[in-house]
Amino acid sequence: MDVEFVHFEQLAESIWHFTFNKPPGFAFTAGDYVELAIPYKDSELGGRRWMTIASSPHQQELEFITKVPEHPSDYKKALKELALGSIATISPAIGTFHLPRPTSKKILWVAGGVGITPYLSQAKWMKHNAQERDISLLYVAKADEHLYLDTLNDVAHTTTLSSLNGLEDLKAHAEDYSERQIFLSGPQPFCEQFFTALLQEGLPRNQLQLDYFEGYDQL
Repeated sequence: MDVEFVHFEQLAESIWHFTFNKPPGFAFTAGDYVELAIPYKDSELGGRRWMTIASSPHQQELEFITKVPEHPSDYKKALKELALGSIATISPAIGTFHLPRPTSKKILWVAGGVGITPYLSQAKWMKHNAQERDISLLYVAKADEHLYLDTLNDVAHTTTLSSLNGLEDLKAHAEDYSERQIFLSGPQPFCEQFFTALLQEGLPRNQLQLDYFEGYDQL
């Protein structure tokens, strides 16, 4: 499906927000991702990347948040230099990183850096639908990279952290973690560390939801 690039914004030193028009009839669930193909030629990269949607399903735009480092990949460089009005393409939305159906289920969101993206989509959707849940959020990022706190604080009890050093540290900030459905989103090493530790702690696999961002080694 074709999408038009309509807006970009720098949110922090290396974090950017990109907005595209949403095609008619395009549907997704908060927490889903798409493959975004932008118009540039590269035989190896192909101009495509999986991107989690930061906007809510009720919005008329598709928003994406990503890190663009000092020495970006060809894809990130092309995305940052994309001209307004350019036409990109997206795949159908897919994913399993969704809010549990029972609104009574207690939730722990753990976000590392741009791993906040799916939670932002879910927070906007919950606010739009006046849905209340018991959600605790541990948001791990540099001090100037804690984004959209007003939106997140509307639906979650948020703790901002510059680091989260292992399972004992997580327990200290979320004492009732074992009673909650735990969502892990962020750089792959960050998520896998806590996913493995929680399984070794004895939590069942179906209590954990994992959504890591490939290609990110650090927050």
